[in-house]
Amino acid sequence: MIEELIELNAPQQISVINNAPSEVNIEGRGTGKSYKIGWEINNIVRAMPRSITSITGRTYGQILTRTLPSTLKLLEKLGYEKDLDYRIGGKPDKKSGFIEPYEKVTKFDNFISFANGTGFLMLTQERQGSSRGPNLDREIVDEALTINKQRYDEEVSPANRGNEEYFGFKSPNPIPQHHGFRYVSSMPYTREQMWLLDYGKYYEEEAGIQIFDIWNRIVKLQLQIIEAYKAGDKRLFKDIWNETVRLKKQIAPFVSKNGVLFTLANAFDNVQNLGMSYIVREYDKQNLLTFMVEILNWIIDKVEDCYYPLDSQKHIYYDAYNDDFIRGVAENTNWDAKSLETGDCRFDLDCDPSKGLEVVFDWGT
Repeated sequence: MIEELIELNAPQQISVINNAPSEVNIEGRGTGKSYKIGWEINNIVRAMPRSITSITGRTYGQILTRTLPSTLKLLEKLGYEKDLDYRIGGKPDKKSGFIEPYEKVTKFDNFISFANGTGFLMLTQERQGSSRGPNLDREIVDEALTINKQRYDEEVSPANRGNEEYFGFKSPNPIPQHHGFRYVSSMPYTREQMWLLDYGKYYEEEAGIQIFDIWNRIVKLQLQIIEAYKAGDKRLFKDIWNETVRLKKQIAPFVSKNGVLFTLANAFDNVQNLGMSYIVREYDKQNLLTFMVEILNWIIDKVEDCYYPLDSQKHIYYDAYNDDFIRGVAENTNWDAKSLETGDCRFDLDCDPSKGLEVVFDWGT
């Protein structure tokens, strides 16, 4: 096996170093969120063998195309080999030597089994009650802003119980992460999604740090950094950059008294891998609001008072994944990460291959 050096960006380093019992990561695109889930899985496999952790997404299409590919890549870099160290879907053959989890598993269709008995149950909210499963030892939620929080609290969170004699307070060596959670998400922007930001209120309550106000000041300065970069003004670029560094020190991440680490990050925190060219390209390509929220992770604090209020039932939906087709691709390719992130138009439920394209010209002025 060839060893590969793994370099972590700043948000990933913060997560690894703190190793908090629970974690909420609100980060824009290009920050390596899925890598964090891969590292999380690695930690659980090592610290809680024979445990079961849920990986929840709104649909299987979301999990298979957005969560798994990057996660599997990191596991590969860490030395895990598919079908040897872990298996996705299907019950491992007894001859394989795989140990079973402490909790009995009856269905392996949406299950990731590791050789030491650790399991990860992929859950979705496609149907009422479909998120129910066996007793869990930990929770992972990817793109948490898309889930129905009430249903999640009714179906998944109550199952995060049991096995205290192996990992919890009854164990001679309790694992701090047992019965904890990790919520990974892009920035919420509707009233129903703002529960995610509530986890960051401890900054002000425990340390008097107004994290959200300071973060938005950083984002606005980063817009000026982009303009300075485009104008070729190196001195202004450096001065503004240094000011953002100073402000970031004021919101240095720390773990709350309840054991929760809340973090904010955006593409600038991964600029050493993305390059300024990526940020500038997205800035020029997207409308300003989309860029600020999706890339720079700007906190929209006036959504409820905006002229055109967002109604999550009318204006937003996340069910455009063709889950049946994606599931077929996954099974036929033995869950190959490259096949799942190809961007095949047939992955999109909005695409009807039996109909022609309708093209409408917008001549502008």
